[in-house]
Amino acid sequence: QALILINYKMKFKPFYYPEKSNQFYCKKGMSWHGSAVMMKHVELPDDNKFCGLEDLDIQYYDHIALGDTTQDTGAVLSIFEALLWRLKARFPHITEIYITSDNATCYQNGSLLFGMHLAAKSIRINIKGIVHTETQDSKGLIDAHFAILMRQVWEFVNFENNASTKEGLVAALRSHGCVANTVVEL
Repeated sequence: QALILINYKMKFKPFYYPEKSNQFYCKKGMSWHGSAVMMKHVELPDDNKFCGLEDLDIQYYDHIALGDTTQDTGAVLSIFEALLWRLKARFPHITEIYITSDNATCYQNGSLLFGMHLAAKSIRINIKGIVHTETQDSKGLIDAHFAILMRQVWEFVNFENNASTKEGLVAALRSHGCVANTVVEL
């Protein structure tokens, strides 16, 4: 079993080195979705090992939207399906998942819940439960992950790079060897 926490970061604003005031005003944000997958530690073959906590493995997946940046049901379902395919390939022993999200509009849709169940069933994963917390009820694991990644972006920009495009943001998140146990996809 695995627990999947999903959440959108507030729209990411492009960073430039050095940032000029005319680049700062009226920036459009990029859509950045994060997922944290937690599961009990399982010994995997050597080629699949990754570092984790002693009894709990946490793997993060960050998705940057390449095209449409609307944070809606379709985007969430697309990201969720990509996440499930990656999980099944990396951790084939997972057959059941629980999902937790906040109460944001993009997660509150019967079509999304139905689509999530269909996507999961198509790769032989059973959704055991979905829990919605209150929107911005409190900061959680994914918010902490976003904060760590923002430090990575700032470091990338301080080395005279720009994180002003979606591709630039992905390069920043993957820079310096990436954050441990994190997969960044465009």
